[in-house]
Amino acid sequence: MSQDLLDKAALVKSEDSEEKLLYCDSEAKAAVTSQMKQSVRKRFEEDLQKLTSALSRPIARKKYPKVLERLGRLKEKHKQISGCSKTLVVAAEDGTCADCVERKIVDEKMDQKLTWKYFLRTNLIEMNRMELGQLYNTLRGVEDAFLFMKSSLGMCPFYHQKENRVDGHLWHYRF
Repeated sequence: MSQDLLDKAALVKSEDSEEKLLYCDSEAKAAVTSQMKQSVRKRFEEDLQKLTSALSRPIARKKYPKVLERLGRLKEKHKQISGCSKTLVVAAEDGTCADCVERKIVDEKMDQKLTWKYFLRTNLIEMNRMELGQLYNTLRGVEDAFLFMKSSLGMCPFYHQKENRVDGHLWHYRF
């Protein structure tokens, strides 16, 4: 584990539990979180733009209740970010059709709502944070090696419980 990760790592142990959590924070994880926030926001804004642009097309669903329903579906689809925006559907003069959709994304709410935290959960309560971090990186390295071996050998996953069935898959491949 990199030194900057370990400087921002903290162990949390519950009194009634036989487990503890290692909270991890680093600049790399912050960059990933920032990328995820931007991606979620971009997808939501694109879908809202589609809804808005649909109202200007001649053949489109413009009835006010239907536009509200569509907006509700969008908010349901983007649950993570839907509370971070103020969206208003403006009705036309007759009140039956929607005229436009006004939207504004509130950045303060976005920063509060979209926060991802990284924890490692373990029952190895006698280990300190440095040892847990090294063990985690070792396990991750082993998993990456297995993934590489399986992909380079061209093996697909199989989900058998009995050893002889697994062997049938393994010995089927000719190397």
